[in-house]
Amino acid sequence: MQLFIFLSTGVFEALTKEYLPDLYTKMEKLGILSMISLPWFLTIFISVMPFESAVNIMDCFFYDGARVIFQIALAVLDANYEQLLKCEDDGMAMTVLSTYLESVQNKDATMPHMPHTSTLGGMTITRKPDVEVSDLIHRAYSKYGYIRTDQIKKMRLNQRLRVVQGLEDTARRTVVRSLAGEVPFNVQELEELYTIFKEEYLSSNMLSGTPVLDQTQHFLTTFKIDIEKFRTLFLTFSPWAFGTQADLLAIRAFRLLDEDGDHLINFREFSWGLGIMCRGELPERLRLLYNLHLPPALLPEDIESVSGDTQTDGDSTVGQPSPDEPDEAEAALDAVEYFENTLKTPTSEHPPVKSPTSQRSMVSRNKTGMGNFRLL
Repeated sequence: MQLFIFLSTGVFEALTKEYLPDLYTKMEKLGILSMISLPWFLTIFISVMPFESAVNIMDCFFYDGARVIFQIALAVLDANYEQLLKCEDDGMAMTVLSTYLESVQNKDATMPHMPHTSTLGGMTITRKPDVEVSDLIHRAYSKYGYIRTDQIKKMRLNQRLRVVQGLEDTARRTVVRSLAGEVPFNVQELEELYTIFKEEYLSSNMLSGTPVLDQTQHFLTTFKIDIEKFRTLFLTFSPWAFGTQADLLAIRAFRLLDEDGDHLINFREFSWGLGIMCRGELPERLRLLYNLHLPPALLPEDIESVSGDTQTDGDSTVGQPSPDEPDEAEAALDAVEYFENTLKTPTSEHPPVKSPTSQRSMVSRNKTGMGNFRLL
């Protein structure tokens, strides 16, 4: 429905520009065309015209199709041509059109006239002489009867690309504004990241055959990527995407950022995590790296895998502490104390990374510790 209204508004503007060029220039300057087209097309004039008159227009609509709405709209503008050209602001133009539409009467109506609440305010308006709805319809058919239904459909197709691009621009600006104070990226960087993130989302959904968009969700959560797409972006943009542990870091980062546990990452989660990796202060980056060694980033099978490797390499002395080095478990406990106390309050620019409540007991059980700060 939203797309239909935007397309109809675009077609109406194009028709006004073609058949009433001078008035179009004036209305475009006042920015009123989109304001008037929304109630006119959405309610087929019922919300702006007496009901007993609007039902006649609805009869024509059901008989001749959507072209009738455009013909009536052009006839209304043409009937108020001179007055609209003299308007100095959008308020005056809206008053002229509202007064005219309220004066449209139906002499054959059996119900009493009921004015709209929009005309019952405190404004003192010189009421126009009544306009018979049949005369308005006859004028619309006579002057703009050559507007055909197939012409309207063709114009809608021409407007589709512009309208869709406009909706996409609006969504991108909304996302950038909402994240501007949360992540350490500027507007241009956020827009570029959003475009790349959306392309990864679209390519994934097109290959899988799933619906591309869910219009019921907010722009920030509309686009979500799985672990494979996240891994691609992580290895492309993250400064941590080096060395033999890059793939494992990508997997751990995905688990940590997936706060709702749906195995998908939205753009807010992605940009926040990447922002810490790229632009975060040293304590923030250390905290994030530290949390990659804890649940939910760390799974039980990860610990078991390392334990198995340690037992296999039992004869090797590589990675084992020397007698002169402090115990790794003690070093790990010191690290926990540091992150829980010294960095207890994160910076105000970023939301805190959720950590488990039982970090100390987990580290004490894990003899690999944080001494060498290596991935489990």
